[in-house]
Amino acid sequence: MLPRPVLEVVIENAGGRWGQRADGDTNVPRAICECTPLPLPPSLCQCCPWAKILTRWLLDSQPLVPRSEGKEKQSARGKKNKRLPDVQETDDVLQGRRRKETWEPSDRKKREISESDPSHALKSFSAVTAMIPELKFVVVDETLQGKECSNGGAIQNGREILLQAFNWESHKHDWWHNLERKVGDIAKSGFTSAWLPPATNSLSKEGYLPQNLYCLNSSYGSHDRLKSLLQKMHQHKLLTIELEPRGHGGAYNRYDGIPMSWDERAVTSCSGGLGSRSYGENFHGVPNIDHSQAFVRKDIIGWLKWLRKTIGFQDFRFDFAKGYDPKFVKEYVEESKPVFSVGEYWDSCNYAGPDYRLDYNQDSHRQRIINWIDKTGQVSAAFDFTTKGILQEAVKGQLWRLRDSQGKPPGVLGWWPSRAVTFIENHDTGSTQGYVYILTHPGIPIVFYDHFYDWGNSYHNQIVKLMDIRCRQDIHSRSKIKILEARSNLYAANIDDKVCMKIGDGSWCPSGQEWILVASGNRYAVWHK
Repeated sequence: MLPRPVLEVVIENAGGRWGQRADGDTNVPRAICECTPLPLPPSLCQCCPWAKILTRWLLDSQPLVPRSEGKEKQSARGKKNKRLPDVQETDDVLQGRRRKETWEPSDRKKREISESDPSHALKSFSAVTAMIPELKFVVVDETLQGKECSNGGAIQNGREILLQAFNWESHKHDWWHNLERKVGDIAKSGFTSAWLPPATNSLSKEGYLPQNLYCLNSSYGSHDRLKSLLQKMHQHKLLTIELEPRGHGGAYNRYDGIPMSWDERAVTSCSGGLGSRSYGENFHGVPNIDHSQAFVRKDIIGWLKWLRKTIGFQDFRFDFAKGYDPKFVKEYVEESKPVFSVGEYWDSCNYAGPDYRLDYNQDSHRQRIINWIDKTGQVSAAFDFTTKGILQEAVKGQLWRLRDSQGKPPGVLGWWPSRAVTFIENHDTGSTQGYVYILTHPGIPIVFYDHFYDWGNSYHNQIVKLMDIRCRQDIHSRSKIKILEARSNLYAANIDDKVCMKIGDGSWCPSGQEWILVASGNRYAVWHK
């Protein structure tokens, strides 16, 4: 018997487009399909049998008419057709918030979804729901910028550009003061958020083994200096990302006399405590926090709210996300309501022996990251380690790796770009070609501090130019991409029919006099109309 998955149809209201994602359990392949303009029926990936069923049903039922199609037409019965209401009409949006309107199957009989014959659509719908217990329609408005989701979810409008504003040696350089001097330039360059190093008091100088979470005197600077930095960033409309919370703690202590006076029950039994066994992987050598304990989650939520409302952090990064159940990330996000959140679900790519060459097919790798995002209730993005792993090999003369077997980008950004935070090698080496790729492609790109400030003016200016092109051409996390070339020495793509780019030694340029070369350098070029 076939498993019974959940199907979700996403209608991106602002663009007048359909999009859909079919998600089953582990036995059913995932299909994440790009949108096609209305009034054409949606084009679903055919790798999932449930997607085929839904496609047939939607073809029978005819597409809906969004606001961009004009006034509602009169039906053959002389009544106005029912349609999914525009997101901008909801109370939450009137209050300046983004909202998802969801209709469950039990409510469907109250709404006609077919223009020609609603009864036919309901019959078709009943046939589908007999096999699929959960089928919901979601309307998403992507036009509102810089607003929080009404569900406390931490996904913004897709036009973010992040700066990783530290490196492994930053704790040696009076870091909060150093960053404060650069805030104006960071904002002027086009960054929307700055990811800061761990600000809490820690056993390690880098900040990754926290002790008293409410003490913000660290090797990066004092509590007061941090507050001064955050205030200046707010003045320049920069959001700030704090690296919280972790799956592990710093030392096995009883934290008496502070707001989080945890004892042995807060530590998993497999790392020396009296709590439950760890849900995920252990961070060896330190106690692992037991997030299944209600008092632990209550304290963490209180601390996250304190970071948001008292200290001034707006965004969160969930470190070592493999160490605890992602359902707790959902709880933390919904309760603390960050503007944006991202998880570090690090997993090794797939390699083939005997020389451990990177496999061409990394579908199982990106699927594991996507599964984590799903289990957070989709309220958190994740670092696209798949794209990073593939890209660092591709720029070595293997650019054919940048197109998967379905003709899409091979990382998370190829399947779920709105949740993919893209980056290139950060602590070690960088590549101009890598930044050309992530700054012109869908996903949410991150620029590394060293590449932006320590690699010289030429490198800095090239990144600024690429960021400017992204912003002016309105390339965002859900932009549509058409890969035109992908061979050893050449990769070329068209993004939203607004930008064309190429990397590699191969010769290529877009056809048509409307394309203007706006940026070029060592083995790359970018055009726009």
